[in-house]
Amino acid sequence: MAGSAVRRTESRAGEVFPRPLAPPCAVTPVPPVVAASGATPDYSAPRLDENRPGTYWSNLERPTASAGRDLEGVAFHEAVAGHHLQLSRVQLLGYLSAFQHRRSYTVFAEGWRLYAEQLAEEIDRYMFWPGQAVGYLTGTLRMRVVALGDQARRWLGATWGLPGSHADEIDRGSLRVLVLACIGRWTAGH
Repeated sequence: MAGSAVRRTESRAGEVFPRPLAPPCAVTPVPPVVAASGATPDYSAPRLDENRPGTYWSNLERPTASAGRDLEGVAFHEAVAGHHLQLSRVQLLGYLSAFQHRRSYTVFAEGWRLYAEQLAEEIDRYMFWPGQAVGYLTGTLRMRVVALGDQARRWLGATWGLPGSHADEIDRGSLRVLVLACIGRWTAGH
């Protein structure tokens, strides 16, 4: 089921993201010894040498957070349009440093992923881990303000578009919350 959610979202990614689009995300069960421990779903970024694709790991033997009603939400968050789309896209951008290809700040990275998860489907699954939710929500609110805000539409006029807004958000790599705040103030002033 997680695989079908990822494939369905990948097939529509071009509607809300500009090129280059991330290559397909592998959807793989965790190894049995890891599954027996009750490991939660996770994502591994693609290797920079392209010898391993980005992979969404799902626990099929002893499902935890990936089971039930939030299975698709977790898949959207971990794979497309979340971790996989953002990290794979950043690796495709030749103008970023190696540091930016691999660095991930929680507010930016998890904020993007929560925003992307909600873009795919509105699912509320963070109530059980409040500290995580604060970082996720802070980032996603910032993403919504910039990407979907009326200020961005007014400022950019006819040149505004959702794919371009998404590229503008993730094409700098993961940024610290202070930098995000400065960009937000700069955008609000223009």
